[in-house]
Amino acid sequence: MTTPAPKPIAPPEEAAALPASIVLVSHILVTGPAQELYQFLRTRNAPLLYITHPLQPFTPVGNHRSGYEQSLSNAVVRQHSVPQWPMPHSVAGELVLFGRQAWLTFWWAFRHGGRSDLYIGIDPLNALVGLALKRCGRVRRVVYYVIDYVPTRFSNRWVNALYHWVDRTCVQGCDRVWNLSSRMVTAREHRGVAPRYRDKQRTLPIGTDLRVTPRPIEQVERRTVVYFGGLMVKQGVHLAIEALVRLRAVVPDARLVVMGGGQPERERALKQLASSLGVADAVEFLGVIACHEEALERLTRCAVGIAPYTDDPDNFTQYTDPGKPKAYLAAGLPVVMTGVPEVGEVIERAGAGKVIPYDAQALADALARYLTDETMLAEAKRRARALAEEYDWNRLFATAFSELPR
Repeated sequence: MTTPAPKPIAPPEEAAALPASIVLVSHILVTGPAQELYQFLRTRNAPLLYITHPLQPFTPVGNHRSGYEQSLSNAVVRQHSVPQWPMPHSVAGELVLFGRQAWLTFWWAFRHGGRSDLYIGIDPLNALVGLALKRCGRVRRVVYYVIDYVPTRFSNRWVNALYHWVDRTCVQGCDRVWNLSSRMVTAREHRGVAPRYRDKQRTLPIGTDLRVTPRPIEQVERRTVVYFGGLMVKQGVHLAIEALVRLRAVVPDARLVVMGGGQPERERALKQLASSLGVADAVEFLGVIACHEEALERLTRCAVGIAPYTDDPDNFTQYTDPGKPKAYLAAGLPVVMTGVPEVGEVIERAGAGKVIPYDAQALADALARYLTDETMLAEAKRRARALAEEYDWNRLFATAFSELPR
């Protein structure tokens, strides 16, 4: 896929002044860009109205309430939340729920946001509400912050067409578009978005949490490989278990730690796979570690992080910038991953990891090199942390705000 050259977020020489008042709206499931941006704004005393909605209202994972928090000078002055409506799990049910969320966003921003200088909508539905508020004169500028994009987002073709209409409307109407990956630009243009909208799109990748301190190699579990993230099929955890069988033929004491969760039946299937392959005693499932700092600290004990995304045309990871590799880099772990997201090329060029095809033997071979060569592992760990420092969240956000149209 040939990607046009969007204007990337460059390192700032100094932090730019923030807008006078900001509305930030996002759907929430786990820790991600929304929370990082919220923390960035709060620590800089920006007047902020922060509105959140559940991302997956029909699953048992995450919070199931919509709400807002208003803060001034880093002090919360108003909070409110409401439960979601009980609705059938269907296309119609989702449309009703997300329609209600859009109305709540509009009403709360209209009532409590005053005339805001900047509205940031994370995902197309939230950005579309921002455009409506701008038309009503309640916000001056709108940023469309795109976390993920995929040509076939929904199996229902009418709902998928609606999704792309909303995305196209937001790209055309918003003052700035922050894309996690430059590949989103190409994918949109393949669906008819005109090249003249490239100039307003910027690449704002996933950042890193540099509060975690990597361990020296003497304190690392030298035979431990870690997977950190969800257990969906597209994440390739099953490939990691299959690769472990081959890896242990070369490194008999190699282990796999799985940090993350998902649907209970998916975890059971992975445990059954490990048992059937005879490596159940070498795979440790830790589940979801709720405290993000604790999860990052656990990563630092491991030797190598893996991200074996499936090479599937419908895997939206190819169009975005996943957080898993950045967490590994921050913890000082070299990354072995498939080339599905474009960040893999950056990691390999920096000497901070290896890009492999989606193949169990290729994964095992790459891991074996790191686990059996201490010098190679130590150098890759150093390069991983150095690369992580280039993706500091504060640095990325400061530049993104400095480049906003006035």
